[in-house]
Amino acid sequence: MDFFEHQRTAKTNTLWLSILFAGAVTLIVLLVYGVVLCVAAYQQQLSAAGGVARSAPALDFSWWHTELFLTSAAATLFVIFLGTACKRWSLSGGGTAVAESLGGRQLNRSTTDPAESRLLNVVDEMAIASGIPCPLVYLLDDENGINAFAAGDRPDNAVIGVTKGCLDALDRDELQGVMAHEFSHIFNGDMKLNLRMMGLLHGILLISISGTIIMRSVSLRAGHRYRRRSNNNDAKGAIFILCLGLALFLIGSVGVFFARLIKAAVSRQREFLADAAAVQFTRNPDGIAGALKKIGGLVRGAQLHSPKAEEASHLFFGNAFKGQWFATHPPLIERIRRIEPRFEGKFPRVTHSKTSHSDSSLVSQLAAGNQLSASEVTAEAVPSTPDQTAKVRFDMEATIERVGTLLPENLQQAQQVQSQIPQTLRTLTQDPFGACVTVYSLLLDRNADIRKRQIASLAKHAQGAVLREMKRHWSAFRQLSGGTKLPLVELAMPALKQLTGEQYQGFQKNLNRLISADNDIQLFEFLLRRTVLSHLKKLHDATRRKQRPESATQVHAAAADLISALAIAGHADHQQALTAMQQSMHSLSPSWNVNSQTNPSAQIDFVAADRGLTLLSDTTLNIKQRVLRACAVCIEHDGQTTPDELLLLRVIGDALGLPMPLQKTYSP
Repeated sequence: MDFFEHQRTAKTNTLWLSILFAGAVTLIVLLVYGVVLCVAAYQQQLSAAGGVARSAPALDFSWWHTELFLTSAAATLFVIFLGTACKRWSLSGGGTAVAESLGGRQLNRSTTDPAESRLLNVVDEMAIASGIPCPLVYLLDDENGINAFAAGDRPDNAVIGVTKGCLDALDRDELQGVMAHEFSHIFNGDMKLNLRMMGLLHGILLISISGTIIMRSVSLRAGHRYRRRSNNNDAKGAIFILCLGLALFLIGSVGVFFARLIKAAVSRQREFLADAAAVQFTRNPDGIAGALKKIGGLVRGAQLHSPKAEEASHLFFGNAFKGQWFATHPPLIERIRRIEPRFEGKFPRVTHSKTSHSDSSLVSQLAAGNQLSASEVTAEAVPSTPDQTAKVRFDMEATIERVGTLLPENLQQAQQVQSQIPQTLRTLTQDPFGACVTVYSLLLDRNADIRKRQIASLAKHAQGAVLREMKRHWSAFRQLSGGTKLPLVELAMPALKQLTGEQYQGFQKNLNRLISADNDIQLFEFLLRRTVLSHLKKLHDATRRKQRPESATQVHAAAADLISALAIAGHADHQQALTAMQQSMHSLSPSWNVNSQTNPSAQIDFVAADRGLTLLSDTTLNIKQRVLRACAVCIEHDGQTTPDELLLLRVIGDALGLPMPLQKTYSP
């Protein structure tokens, strides 16, 4: 299946999750009603035997009492809804909330620990290669099992969590296989499904928690009454309430049973798909197979001891708990044999060792973040920067099929791009202050007069330390090739996401000042601004509502604004740009009036393109797929592709939530 089929399958699984959840809730409601019915009958008999007058009407024992059922059902549903709502609220922070609840510590990107640096570099490499914003990375320091997870409700707020045992026991190829598995979950929409599952199932678990609270409260009250020598009726009442609490606890245990059943039903097949995707991404089955074998050979395996791990068990790379009854993951041997059919079931003995990873290849050294001398970086390792007018062949179908996936050549390209970024600039992106300096510096114009105006405008609003850092690193920024600039921005995104609301507002204003200093927006400035602000706005603009287009006409108009920019970027001749745009819009909608509404101007209307992207980002997956195909038709029109077209297509994919793998050519 491709990216779009995976996304549709995730939606189907969400529907099945809702159906299974509704069935479990219905059964729990009936069980609670049965308990309440028995309790009411018992109370009636107890009152009759003791001759105690009752203010409530007598209850004739029968299996159906409408009022009693509605009351018990309402109370049960309220508890489940309350539990679900509270958990959904606690998870509103996305993957960060999940990672912190499991005891995760966000890794400092300036860490000096070799294992942590290697992990960050592998994650960055995959993010750059795939077109997904670099996720935050959390380390579970207290967990010695080999495990990892991806969590979040969108790719741009995803986090990667890794146990300490995973870092200590796996070599780089194995770690890369595990990360490829987790990135597959990000691509395929599994993260959002997993968060929904956590929220829904917590409502069921709250029934059991309620029963436990009732039993504990009765125990405390019973001890207090015993000291006061309370009468027999109080003792009977305490026993009655205790039995009620026990019944709720047992019903909640049934809920736990169904919660595990639901997680197993939804999750197990997704793990097979993620394993297969990891092999496809890395073209190295030994990586992920080796990680799975080490789980089998480690005494603790993939187990976790965090008290919150059970409810998040379906998120993890490996089975976090012993036993196969309703396990959220397939059996370990079965997963390995899907990758390595001749596996005999023998696991190597594994001990934690921080020196277990040795990489000899040049590519591995680059990806591990090691410093290489200029003589060590060969011509094969660092591609030459293409001329801005250089063109390559464009395969529309292949490009669409690559959305939300990776190939080994994409990873190699990402490694090469990272090798071209000076370590001083990579270090600069590791904290919010340096990340802002990075973005500001990339926007400085090569023209001295324009650059002088930009700096003068920035000097009125930014701190002096910002200007000093920009001046100190200007030479390194100036020497960057075009193909490394946007990847450098992507590396800065995790730090930029740590800006406070006030800092973000100042950063946004300074960004706009630098771009508007010469009253002329350039393509790279538009691409950089769109890449940065499209993700930061989602974090800081809580009042923004989705602006779904109300009609097909609005969709077509937004697409026309976007495709017009793409046509102008890829065609110097106005007539060719017009023809490309008309063909593209016709592929989107044959009934679209190509004569009067698809005439691109001589220059890109960046405001209209930005508006079109914003509107289309809130449409359905089917519309996004059609728009992306229309963009591909525009690029394919002349049979060749400019670097500007590739960059713009990647940013379009990012804005639409359709991650585009790293291409081979860049605009200088």
